[in-house]
Amino acid sequence: MDNPHIEKMEQGLGWNAVADGENLSSTAKFDVGVILDMNTWLGKISWSCMLMAADDFYEDSEDDVVNAGLSAYEFITKVRVRAIMGPQTSSESKFVAELGSKFHVPTISFTSTTPFLSSTTRTPYFIPTAISDSVQAKVIAALIQTFKWREAILLMEDSDFGIGIASHLIDSFQDIDASISHKCMISLPSTISQILQKLGPLKNMQVKVFVVHASYDLVSRIFVAAKEAAMMSEGYAWILTYGTTDYLHLMDPMAIDAMQGVVSVNPYVAASNRLGEFKAKWKNKFYVKKNTSSLQLDQPGIFGLWAYDAVWSLATAAESVHNTWNQSTPVSEGAKLLDSLLKGASNLGGGVMSGNFYISGSLERVKFEIVNVIGSYKKRVGFWTLAHGISRSLNHKAPLYDILWPGDSMRTPNTLERKGGLKRKTGQKKLRIGIPVQQEFHELVNYEWNPFSSRNGNGFSINVFDMVIASLPYNVSYEYIPYMNGNGRMKGTYDDIIHEVYLQNIMLIKYKRKNFDAAVGDISITQSRSFYVDFTVPFSDLGASMLVPVENDAERKDEVKSNLTKIVVSFWLFVVLILTSSYTASLSSMLTVQQLRPTATNVEDLIRSGTSIGYMGDLTSTDKLGIDKSRLKAYYSKEEFNDALSRGSSHGGVSAIIAETPYLKAFLSKYCNNYTMIGPVYKTNGFGFAFSKGSPLVNDISREMTRLSGDIENLFYKSMDECSNNPTVAVKERLAVGSFSGLFLITGLTSAVALLLYISQVIYKQRHLLHYMNHH
Repeated sequence: MDNPHIEKMEQGLGWNAVADGENLSSTAKFDVGVILDMNTWLGKISWSCMLMAADDFYEDSEDDVVNAGLSAYEFITKVRVRAIMGPQTSSESKFVAELGSKFHVPTISFTSTTPFLSSTTRTPYFIPTAISDSVQAKVIAALIQTFKWREAILLMEDSDFGIGIASHLIDSFQDIDASISHKCMISLPSTISQILQKLGPLKNMQVKVFVVHASYDLVSRIFVAAKEAAMMSEGYAWILTYGTTDYLHLMDPMAIDAMQGVVSVNPYVAASNRLGEFKAKWKNKFYVKKNTSSLQLDQPGIFGLWAYDAVWSLATAAESVHNTWNQSTPVSEGAKLLDSLLKGASNLGGGVMSGNFYISGSLERVKFEIVNVIGSYKKRVGFWTLAHGISRSLNHKAPLYDILWPGDSMRTPNTLERKGGLKRKTGQKKLRIGIPVQQEFHELVNYEWNPFSSRNGNGFSINVFDMVIASLPYNVSYEYIPYMNGNGRMKGTYDDIIHEVYLQNIMLIKYKRKNFDAAVGDISITQSRSFYVDFTVPFSDLGASMLVPVENDAERKDEVKSNLTKIVVSFWLFVVLILTSSYTASLSSMLTVQQLRPTATNVEDLIRSGTSIGYMGDLTSTDKLGIDKSRLKAYYSKEEFNDALSRGSSHGGVSAIIAETPYLKAFLSKYCNNYTMIGPVYKTNGFGFAFSKGSPLVNDISREMTRLSGDIENLFYKSMDECSNNPTVAVKERLAVGSFSGLFLITGLTSAVALLLYISQVIYKQRHLLHYMNHH
């Protein structure tokens, strides 16, 4: 085979299909290709259950195994099998599903959990009978919601099987307002030491809830490594996807010891006399044929039951269509068999061992049990059903039975301290919040005393953070630490403060340094910084804008020559005089404000003009505008902005300044009459709060910031300076049109008289022409 480390056995399962009431002379041979990995316990157990199903359905059949070692293609093209069972893994299922659909051969998989393989358009002949990842993702999300966790870390096998569940977990978590904060892929052959390297960074994250989705062998190594890393102690929670705990007693004692306190979700199979008899029969037959009684394997597990049901379902379908095979083409035979499989799955009667066989089954039929690993056994603590969600009972809503968590703790792990409630068990500490110490734009962030919060730290960014933290449903203890040197100036750059937050997770243990848990201030969200920290949603305006001076509009003057026009204009001027004198002084002041216009309206005009342009921030961000770097000048304060724009490009200054919008708004709050803002001229992601990777606060704070967006906008303007020479408007009395009816009457009569006089003048001047026209 292609993989020398795995012994593959593609085997044939055959039987004689006999329709009810027909004699043996009408029997038809029915060959089925089986693709399993006989080097795994899942392959061995599945094969034994499939043989038992064939024996139980056809008690007189002697055709068990034929043509070992055939590939799926050979099964179809040479043996001419009418159906394929297996394969065992999702990656193999992809190929076989497409091959079966191409040749119209139904392929039944009782182990593949990847939902996209059941596409009715791409692989219509592929029939998965295992419960899909999308369904168990909903169950895991319901469990997360039950314990009021907001985030979890996903450990998954680096394969099609492992990766397949990720998108479904993300979607299901979003439905309950939770999230997968981090995903870690572990390759199947990884050693314990290699897994420890993967777990190292995860251990220092604040999220202590883990979801594990991997195959049997890898799961045991993951938990041995987790215990060695002290991550199976009190305060941690581990949730395991279904399948592995069925074979818990096959694991070595070290793996079982490491898994104490693990919670797993498993498809629920109700106990019955028939199921008990089957298990006893299977145990006896499997041990005798395989000589494996020393392994203490006493049940086939859920995949073994699904293998049995798959064969029973296929045999039932074959019985219903075999009498038409001789008159059918291979294409029509496959279509008939497929149709019979899909229609007959819900009417299998007593042959089904797993309760509800899941061919095209509805979600209402699915039930899960929640089990807790204690010792070498699994204890059932509850169920999941669509009707009642997570509950200790199948028939009504009730709390789960007590769970023994890692570290022999009976207390449910919590990552945060709720107000008035549970204390966090991961070690309550005061968060160290780094803030940039800049010399300018104090309106946005500064380290001055804040009387409202009774701590050092003020400005718009700080006030937003304080407001959002106060609105969370749990207590968060924190302190602001200025990022400054001994001279009281900023210690480094904004990228450096981001790096300090990054070091809190990665380098804390090695260097024993107290870095920052988060950074708050006018910190721009960029793609490069997002590799090192997790940002909240932005709390400021998005984009960069352009600041330009304004100038007065020239007034247009037209010479008035007509005497009648002068009379009308005089009357209207008189009316305007009366109107303006009737308004308050503040309204008069408002009406006499000069009309202003910007000196430039877009960046393209400035580029064509060849003038100098100022900027604040990252120089590379201006590359997208196509400005020659030799014409760019950097400025960092409101005073520098004002001086450069006042002098202009021709006198050593600039014609415009480009910066992120909050800085320009802060500038205009002080210099409000001589400049205006144009834009945005290019897109940015705004300011955000930076937290160490995996922090559970990121989603909660982002959610509150979205809810408080209106309050945050008001807080911005409250944090700005008031422009000293900005005129105020005060209207003391409201005037209506009726207040000036007399003036309008006089003006209207004057205009009418002027119009009549004008017409009379025209007629008088043209009287000779009119007289001539009348006589001719």
